[in-house]
Amino acid sequence: MKKELILIILIIAGIMESHCQQKSDSISNSSDKTVSIYEYGDSLISCETNFENLFRNWYNGYITNASQYSFGNYSSLKTISDSTRYFFVETISDSARYRYYRNYFSGLEVVSYHYSSSGSSYYEGNQRKNKQEYFVAPHKYKWALLEQLPMETMVKISKVYDAEINIDTIKLKTVFQENIQTIEKKQDGNSSYNRHGSITQREIWAYSDSVTKKCIDSMLIHQLRFEDLSIQSQEAIRTAQALLVRVGMQKKFNEAVHIGDKVYVVPFQFGGYNFDVFVICNPMSKKVVMDYFFKNVRY
Repeated sequence: MKKELILIILIIAGIMESHCQQKSDSISNSSDKTVSIYEYGDSLISCETNFENLFRNWYNGYITNASQYSFGNYSSLKTISDSTRYFFVETISDSARYRYYRNYFSGLEVVSYHYSSSGSSYYEGNQRKNKQEYFVAPHKYKWALLEQLPMETMVKISKVYDAEINIDTIKLKTVFQENIQTIEKKQDGNSSYNRHGSITQREIWAYSDSVTKKCIDSMLIHQLRFEDLSIQSQEAIRTAQALLVRVGMQKKFNEAVHIGDKVYVVPFQFGGYNFDVFVICNPMSKKVVMDYFFKNVRY
């Protein structure tokens, strides 16, 4: 099956992380980095402890370009007027506010991240030392999603992300395809086949409408590349993919966030741009449950 078809596979878990790390190596890829930057340090006795850990860890030398960030009064929120590094916004009090943040965290304005890492070795006398450098850059989802798209397609995809949606009312047609590989067992020179040891691989194809299904089926039947489709067919697939990705992000929000959780914002400047990173914390566990930027830095 051609690689171009990866475009239309719906992958619910980690959709933001995989998209934003496509051209960089993440700090979180290191096998010994298992704790969020919010949780590395003091034990969490309140939601505010997360931010105390965040800023202490940010400037401890681990993040090489930390000095390129300027935290403080750079938020677009009109209610913020002092130079505090982070602000409490509100408690998610009802279903209306819950849907508001669910749409925001699955929209184009959410701040995600790029990480890049490099390493080198050097000697001090006879002692060999390793030097690791980690660079962190903010990245709005819309920058990655809309770049290099035709104007007409960009407008349609933007409308998908700007619209307020309710995932409970969206019905998607899903087709499951199974490939079963039987495992051969060898013992004392004899071979046996164990059906209980079969490996099953499933590919989930989710169609949001009949037009998209027709385009995808055409690719499968005629072995076409994505680029071989008409502009209209490409646009139909990309628009459907946008809806599928957004539904996946909203499902991820549903799993992590609940009414009663607290919302904070961390404003900063980087590269001449102002960013607002919204952070949701559960007051019972005291842990940050939703944030596509800082939470992905691992210690």
